[in-house]
Amino acid sequence: MGGVRLRGVERTVAGELHLAGVDLAIPPGRVTALLGPTRAGKSSLLRLVAGLDRPTRGEVRVEGSVAMVYQEFVNYPSLTVFENLASPLRVARVRRDEIDRRVRRIADRLRLDGLLDRRPAALSGGQQQRVALGRALAKDADVVLLDEPLANLDLKLREELRGELRRLFVDGRRTVLLATTDPAEALSFGGDVVLLEEGRVVSHGPAREQFDRPRDRRTAALFGDPPMQILPLVRTGEGARAALSLATGVPLPAGPLAAPSFAASVPAHGATLGVRPHHFSLSPRGPDAVRLDAEWEDAERLGDSTRVRFRHRGLPLRMLLTGRAADDEGPTDHVWLDPRRAVVFDADGRRIATEGAPHGGD
Repeated sequence: MGGVRLRGVERTVAGELHLAGVDLAIPPGRVTALLGPTRAGKSSLLRLVAGLDRPTRGEVRVEGSVAMVYQEFVNYPSLTVFENLASPLRVARVRRDEIDRRVRRIADRLRLDGLLDRRPAALSGGQQQRVALGRALAKDADVVLLDEPLANLDLKLREELRGELRRLFVDGRRTVLLATTDPAEALSFGGDVVLLEEGRVVSHGPAREQFDRPRDRRTAALFGDPPMQILPLVRTGEGARAALSLATGVPLPAGPLAAPSFAASVPAHGATLGVRPHHFSLSPRGPDAVRLDAEWEDAERLGDSTRVRFRHRGLPLRMLLTGRAADDEGPTDHVWLDPRRAVVFDADGRRIATEGAPHGGD
């Protein structure tokens, strides 16, 4: 298993800053997703780890060998699938019988065993990407770098190959860095996530923890699609008389958010409530559910889910309904908020964490 460490890394190209002040220690034997929008610095970071580029400042340390898979299907067009998979082993002067054994083992794992005599042009996009991935696996590298390897595939192939990648790397034998713009993809691997924006690290930690309990509003906004919805809060009273309500005038009744010990830790002004879109609902979930007046705007059907845009007393919000159809006109003039799943941020956007505070989980 290879370790990866970046200290004070900066990368500038033609006067343009690609990475700034990056300090990262990537846990060995785990999948770490680099998540961020286009031009966040994900590919720049992978290229530094691969040794393809050098940092303008700082230090990059990598323990062990490295293999990289790109977004484009990078295969040798004149070689068969077998020879593509075997090519890094031949360069390493591996014995012929060992090459044959390793290639066939990898082909079996990637469901390429019936395609070994074909050339890349005769393969589908998903099969070509499997070949590119197989060539990286054939090197048996300690560190595997995946630069948005699923981005050029259609939805069905992307979901299929995503599951295969999870199975390939679940054994913890390799350190994997996966660049992606898709929060769901980053979350699905269940490892760690490094959130990047404009070449800077916003946060780094276990994926589920960052999704459920984002350390600040910026993390919450970047990690989620649709992003976490932010509602302004107001605190009234002090100490045992402290209470919270939405700035729209809706009080937060009995439940974790209304506990005076928690409410007292929230600033009187500038605090906000973070709610994931799937934590709004059309019917109450539990006795603590908060009823919000809602003006329906539109509903976007996405097969097994529906994204709803609505306004609560002028505040634009989004709701994600899973496994439920919704009429464009809206089935009701109100929605329900589940306060047990919400998080609270202070005036500076940092999550307020006190004993017994809500944590935003599913």
